[in-house]
Amino acid sequence: MAVAGVQGEYEVSALPAGRYEVTVSGDGGLSFSTSYTVDGPGIFDIHVDTSQARAIVTDADTGLGLEGVTLSESSEDGGKGIQHLGVTDAAGNVRFDVQPGRPYFVVAVKDGYATVRGKLTDASQPLMMAMKRSEGATIRLVDARDGRTLTGYAIARDKAGSVLSSASSEPKEGLVTLNVLPGTYRFSGSANGYGSQTVTATVPSAPVVIPLRRGGKLLIKSPVELRGTAKLVQPDGEEYVRCWCNGVAAITLEGKTTLVDDIAPGGYTLSIELADGKKKTIPVTVVEGQTIGVSVEP
Repeated sequence: MAVAGVQGEYEVSALPAGRYEVTVSGDGGLSFSTSYTVDGPGIFDIHVDTSQARAIVTDADTGLGLEGVTLSESSEDGGKGIQHLGVTDAAGNVRFDVQPGRPYFVVAVKDGYATVRGKLTDASQPLMMAMKRSEGATIRLVDARDGRTLTGYAIARDKAGSVLSSASSEPKEGLVTLNVLPGTYRFSGSANGYGSQTVTATVPSAPVVIPLRRGGKLLIKSPVELRGTAKLVQPDGEEYVRCWCNGVAAITLEGKTTLVDDIAPGGYTLSIELADGKKKTIPVTVVEGQTIGVSVEP
């Protein structure tokens, strides 16, 4: 990571040779991505073309503009916000810079309303977003052993797996409020030192309790240097996400040992894809509070 100087220049040193994804984030909600191959010292000029887009957020029942709605760019599956875009004015308007030629997945958040997501494909046309009032869902994360309230992170997903709402718990009460409409959702929670867990519940309801068990660790070992990625696949076929704060399931393999922590106890399939294209699957069982070693043969 580097910060540009007054002339827009920045410098990164000691980068190993290889291909890199370069992301430029600037004021006005701009997030620009490109790629660059490093094969030695050099100058890489990044030409950032921008245009201005507009979103209009209204109350779905009254049709009036909503003030104070926070808009962010999110990943296509609705995961954690990538870039802050802006906050609506008294008429429900907000303007932000975009990179022409690519879609933007936009999420609108305001207390007392269900979170809304939209897709901007044409910056010349305003993105219209209507929000409905909702009390949402209250989530409590607890220690599975004694019911003690935990501070952590929670999300709500629909049947297709798209993230509809996400938030951190309040430090005092340990509660998470997720802005969703009445319906049935999959709620997932995670906390430091614990394995993540998912429950299904219907809203409105009493606070949804997500019991978390102390996590175990997995030590991936090999007699040779490993380069590639791995993931833990649950018995239901879904990838295991250790922390819903980022929603990333991939494990980066670099070297002879890789330690993976905060894994919920249980059985998984460790799916490995090495940089040379080789793929391996290994059954593993994670034990609460213990470190389990697994060997990967070259």
